[in-house]
Order: sequence, then C-alpha cells, then structure tokens
Amino acid sequence: TAYGVLGGIFGTVVGMFASRGKGRKILTAWGVGMLLLAVVFLAAGVVAYFSGQPGALAYALILPGVLGVFLFPNLLRVLKNVYAQAEARKAEAQDLR
Repeated sequence: TAYGVLGGIFGTVVGMFASRGKGRKILTAWGVGMLLLAVVFLAAGVVAYFSGQPGALAYALILPGVLGVFLFPNLLRVLKNVYAQAEARKAEAQDLR
C-alpha cells in the first residue's frame, strides 16, 4: 500500500540524513505524521469491523494501523538516538579543533 511505501521511503531518508544530523524537524514531523496516520487507520479499521463491513476492508485498515502503532514509536526513539549521536560526534570534532 501507499502507507508501506511511505514508511519505506521514510526509513531510507532517515538513513541518509539522520546520521549526518540533517533534517531533524522534517523527519521527526514525518514520523509523527506516519504514527498519527496509523492511529487513524486502526480506528477506521475497528469501526469498519464492528459496523459490519466486509472483513477484507477491516483487515486492510487494521493491519497497517497495528504495524504503524507499534513500529513508529520505536523508530522515532531510534531517530532521536541517531540525532543525539550525530550531535555528540559534532561536539567531539569541535573539541579536537
């Protein structure tokens, strides 16, 4: 799905920029946006399931919702740690000058 593709692109962009200490605000906002979208998917899937919609529809909404709700908080924590490491490397490089 498009949500999965956006998640994959998010991971790629994080790998390219976070270790360099670049794009902190935009990547954090993107991650939070993906988490909020996962919550919306999950809520919509639960509503669809309990309102008698076909199981395939509920499943198609619940699956990315559950995955996003569990993955993105952990990815945001990793992102925070990567930026902290990048800042520590910058500070250490400045100390050596």
